Amino acid sequence: MTNFPIQSATACRLKWGWSTVFLSKPSTASCHRVNQDKLNLDNISNFHNLPRKIADRQAMLQGQWPGGGCEYCKRIEDAGGFSDRQLHLTDHFNNLTPAELFDNPNAVEVVPTVLEIYFNNTCNLKCLYCGPWFSSKWESEIAKFGEARPGKQWKHEHNPDYDQMVAKLWTWMETNYKSLRAFHILGGEPFMQTELDDCIDFFDQHPNPLMSFVIITNLTISDAMLDRYIAKFQKLVGQKKIARLQISASLDCWGPQQEYVRSGLNLAQWKRNFEKLLQLRWVNLHINHALSGLTIKTLPDLLDHMNEWSKVRPIFSSFMTVQDPAFMNPSIFGPNVFTDDFAIINSKMPDYSEHHKKFKEHMFGIGKEIEAAKPNIPLILDLKAYLETLDARRNTDYKLLFPWLKDIFDQYET
Repeated sequence: MTNFPIQSATACRLKWGWSTVFLSKPSTASCHRVNQDKLNLDNISNFHNLPRKIADRQAMLQGQWPGGGCEYCKRIEDAGGFSDRQLHLTDHFNNLTPAELFDNPNAVEVVPTVLEIYFNNTCNLKCLYCGPWFSSKWESEIAKFGEARPGKQWKHEHNPDYDQMVAKLWTWMETNYKSLRAFHILGGEPFMQTELDDCIDFFDQHPNPLMSFVIITNLTISDAMLDRYIAKFQKLVGQKKIARLQISASLDCWGPQQEYVRSGLNLAQWKRNFEKLLQLRWVNLHINHALSGLTIKTLPDLLDHMNEWSKVRPIFSSFMTVQDPAFMNPSIFGPNVFTDDFAIINSKMPDYSEHHKKFKEHMFGIGKEIEAAKPNIPLILDLKAYLETLDARRNTDYKLLFPWLKDIFDQYET
């Protein structure tokens, strides 16, 4: 039974317990699905309790959907699926409820239990669904060739107040770090950012033995770099300065299709790094999947590997459907395109724990949402134009890896 004390029909633990801070934009949100609020030097110290976040919590207390991106979960639930909101109300996330709610279940100003920070865009990949805000490689490509997305002008402007905002955030941490049950660092690629060392140094000086330190990484890093950071975190965990290290390694599918979607990925290096971590039982292992129209059909191949790795120890995963750019969302193709694929995916997803059962149910809900959608021809043709643009720049050819996609493009062009 969940210990989240708010029982309204729309209540979401993320709205109260979770905050993401994007220092490069700068902005903040309490879910990856929702619109972001702008941050500045005046409000960053109160990033978790900005007016719109409070208004969203008040709406949920009344059983209302706040909008602004919460429609994602509403659509899944309306289709009979299991949404992110419902997933985060399960027992697995019980420790993420802010303490204030146990004294006052109607509290709308709280200290988050999960803080994740995007420091900057330093990265070594150019994933198809990414862009210059989160990838310096993308930033360089756009500077050289111009924007690749149809009708999009997406210039990345570096935050002129970055250093001052980072300093204010560390000041907030000095006061509130003991409330955290999870601290996430994202990028870009965290292993390539000096801020990762700053985070390690902070918790070395400010122990929180109840907190998980989570690194979301593309895991395409050298053996030497991985070994260096493993040694640093082994010391923190051994001295009980953090509860555990979790490596959340991002991978969506398998084979050359994955290296196409995550341009710059070395899948052999990823596999070697992951299997090294698999032997370190003090490291929690997790795989993030970004579901797009180009990854679903070879996701079963990744699940085969995950099932083999799970024979060593449990592997946990999570997934999200790509929302931006909209033409990467798999629902644009409508029903019947991925029906057989989702049947295979659901047959391969493990269900040996409650956690795995809930994520399997979540995946089933995403499949139902896609089946309930109608084809969006303009977005399908935008995807075609996008892939053709990238192929011309990168000397690749989507048609060789995704022949089914070429057939769909031909169908809608005529």
